Amino acid sequence: MTPHDAIRLFTKTLENLEKWMDKAGEHAKARSFDVDVLAKARLAPDQFDFVRQVQSGYVYHYAFAMILGVFLLITFFLHR
Repeated sequence: MTPHDAIRLFTKTLENLEKWMDKAGEHAKARSFDVDVLAKARLAPDQFDFVRQVQSGYVYHYAFAMILGVFLLITFFLHR
């Protein structure tokens, strides 16, 4: 996987998450309840809530992107 592929995949994932959140907001509005109810929901008792799962998952993506960026900067300056 090239860095461009990783960025494209990361971007697509964020776009999909945004669509899901928009649909959840529309659903909550149509049913007249607070969208935070969905954000704090769990699919199973032993899982974290939705917000925590997203936050912990994207911390790893963010760390990967930062390490990749530093690597690319070092490579750029070494091969100039």
